[in-house]
Amino acid sequence: MENSSKSNGTKTFLEGLVGQYVKINRGGPESLQGTLVAVKNDYLVLWTKEGIVYVSTSHVKSITDFPSNKSGGCKPDYIKASSFVGVIRALNHKFVQINWGGPEKIEGFIAEVGNTSLLLVVNREVVQIQLLHIKTIKPLGQNTSRGDRSGGNRSGGNSNRSLVENRARHMLPKPVLPLKVNRQKGDRLYEKSPSAV
Repeated sequence: MENSSKSNGTKTFLEGLVGQYVKINRGGPESLQGTLVAVKNDYLVLWTKEGIVYVSTSHVKSITDFPSNKSGGCKPDYIKASSFVGVIRALNHKFVQINWGGPEKIEGFIAEVGNTSLLLVVNREVVQIQLLHIKTIKPLGQNTSRGDRSGGNRSGGNSNRSLVENRARHMLPKPVLPLKVNRQKGDRLYEKSPSAV
């Protein structure tokens, strides 16, 4: 019962910070700053210079608010899921950045989201990532920026995106199908499906 009251108190504190400019985690590569947009069951929604970032609360070590920097104006659109895994599922078949910085930061196309992991296509590699190790996730290529970002040529992004999405889908492993049964031994023989060749 005591644990429940502590988590309710923490959530109430965090909800009081909605609309405030905050810093999540004090330092290091996973430290990020922006306007706290929403507090959900197990994740936070942060509006940064690079766009909307979804932060798993299980990986938040600290939150510092900057009360003088109260954000005014409109709220950006964001994914409203019941859980952090729900956000990840909503980003299936999209380009994302997983984890904010350091050696765990990775960008790619989510090809599939399973119960405990996802498959991310990065260049010509398929990377499996455990969902519980995802600290933050951010959609890429959407114009969710607050306008403080400079540089970067975005022309032709949609045609390049379609090309990469098609390549990513074709790189996924094809199912292995049974082709014939060896009637003498009763063993099935497996071979790659014709579409995989």
